[in-house]
Order: sequence, then C-alpha cells, then structure tokens
Amino acid sequence: MLNISGNGVAVDGTSAEESGIVGTTDAMSASAIYAGVYGVDNTNNSGTGNNVGVFGVTSNGSWGVEGDSNNGANGGVYGDATTGYGVEGYTASGAAGVYGTTPSGYGVYGASNASTGVLGLNTFAMSSVPYENIGVEGSSTNGSGVLGVSTNGDGVYAYSGAGTGAFIENVTNLDPTLTIEYASTDSTDGQAINVFNNSTGDYMVLDALGNLTLSGSVTANKGDAMFTRTRNPNSDEELYGSQEAEAITEDVGSAQLVNGAAAVRLGADFKQTIEDSSAYMVFLTPYGDTNGLYVASRTPAGFVVRESRGGRSTVAFDYRIVARPYGARMARLPHVAANPHLRGRRSGGPRLAPPHA
Repeated sequence: MLNISGNGVAVDGTSAEESGIVGTTDAMSASAIYAGVYGVDNTNNSGTGNNVGVFGVTSNGSWGVEGDSNNGANGGVYGDATTGYGVEGYTASGAAGVYGTTPSGYGVYGASNASTGVLGLNTFAMSSVPYENIGVEGSSTNGSGVLGVSTNGDGVYAYSGAGTGAFIENVTNLDPTLTIEYASTDSTDGQAINVFNNSTGDYMVLDALGNLTLSGSVTANKGDAMFTRTRNPNSDEELYGSQEAEAITEDVGSAQLVNGAAAVRLGADFKQTIEDSSAYMVFLTPYGDTNGLYVASRTPAGFVVRESRGGRSTVAFDYRIVARPYGARMARLPHVAANPHLRGRRSGGPRLAPPHA
C-alpha cells in the first residue's frame, strides 16, 4: 500500500476503506466506506488553496472526474454535503458546468428535503442571442424538455423580479402552444387556471368544466364569439356576443295586458344588479292587435304598461329591460391605446429563434 501524507494518496484495494484510491489530508474515519475514489479534506487552509477532497483536471480530454456505475448500483458520482453543494460543476469554456446523459432514467437527478432539488443560476446580463444566458435549459427531440412533478406544492414554479416569469413559444402550427389538463378524478371541482392579484384581489379562474370567472373585463380586438351546443349531437355552432357602447345589464320577461293595463314588478334579484333609480329602458312586443302599447310610468319597483288611445285590449306581451349596472362608472366608448399584445406581436424585441444545438 502506498500512502503519501503530503498529497494524501493511497493505492491499494485492500485497505480498510476498500477503495481503489484513498486520499485524505486529515484523520480519516475508521468506518467502512466502499468507493471507487474516496477523498476527504478536513483542513482549514487560509491560503489560496481550494481544500478539495478529490480534484480532477483535464486539459484535452473528456472529463475531469468520471464516475461509472453498473450492476444495479445507485450512481456513478455521488455528492453529499451538510452545507454548500453536494456536487458543483463549473466551466469556463461556455459548454456545460454539469452534463448528464442516460439511455434511460434521469440524465441529472436532484432531490431535496428542503429548498431546491436542482438550482440553475445565471448572473450575466441578458444576451441579444436567443436562448443564451439561461439558468436552466431543458431540451428534447421527442418528449418533454422540462418535467416538473410534485405530490405537494408546485410542480413547476416560475418567478421573475424583472421580465417574464414564464415565456412559452411554439414554432409549429400543428400543436398547441400551451396545454393544461386537470387530471383529477373529481373533475367537477377543480381549477385549470387560477390567476390572482395579491395586491388588488382581482382574479381569473378557469375551472375543469370550462367555466371562466373573472373580476375584470374582457377586451377583444376582433369579434367576440363563443361556441354553443345544439340539438345535433355531432356539431356545435358559433355565436357572436353583442358589443355595447357602454356598460349595460338586461332582463327579459312576459306579462299580460288586461283591459288595457298591466303592472310589471322588477325581479328582486335583477334589482340588486342595477342602479337604484327609474332610469331604465323598457321595450315592448305585443302578441295581438292593439292600438299600441306604451310605458306609462317607471319606478325602482317596476313599471306600468297601457294601451294607446284609451284602448281596453287584453293581450300578452314581452318586455326587455335595459339598465345601467350597479356601481358602474365606466365611460361611454372609452379610448384604448393600441396594444401590441392584441395584434399578435410580442413586446420586448423580435420573435425568438429555435434554440441552438
């Protein structure tokens, strides 16, 4: 057995630690350790040295340190640290600090009981070249470039102090840019998308049944359309939503004119949604021959309909009420500055190119 205390090198496979090469610069634990390479440094060097347990350097080769594992072993290289990094990779050539590849399983696997399993950090300024200066990059020719799985918490969490927390781009026209699937067996009570403003309390929720609820408004630069079900089980149709010059709320109903008069009370639920006044509009459609119908009076409680010229007809009619929503203070046809997001352009520069090889 060869043991040089200055360099901490031992060459023999018969030592108590059963290592091909054992290096230590301080007292080494007597517990049994089985490793291809075992390096320990317990010194406290205040000079310029790195104090590294195992240090591998290559000037024109593949790897500074290479670990190989087979026959059902756990891993080729294992790093364990009570503080700092279990495994740290650095490169000055612009390649990869840590590179992992595997024909099956995980190329790089990071696990943490607290904090972060894998951390990618880039401290350089934003490059003008697309897809450079990236903290973590995931690339795949078939499958998922990045997969995030969590049984408790966020599968993927994106945060940005300046810029975009998460940007998603698709360069093909065959597949969707973003697909969200709610896979729970209880599909009646789940949220596919939840957007919440922590400062104002505004929100937008798209549930697993396709229902969209939001506290703000919907703005469209082209027609506003939605699909509706039909009696034909093999097809749906597309309907266009009406676009109004100002905020309004409506209600419709039917009533009966008796001896030329009818009193119609506003629904208690509808009254809660409109301004507490009589400044609402009523449109009438009679279903029979009359001298004409008109609205004789309007109050917050309801309105009175009469037949013109003192008529005494008894006839059914429909009505439509148009009112201003309660608390609405929106301007009529408010001016909106041109928004590039509504015209298919992305702010902040040109479209990104596919990532480099």
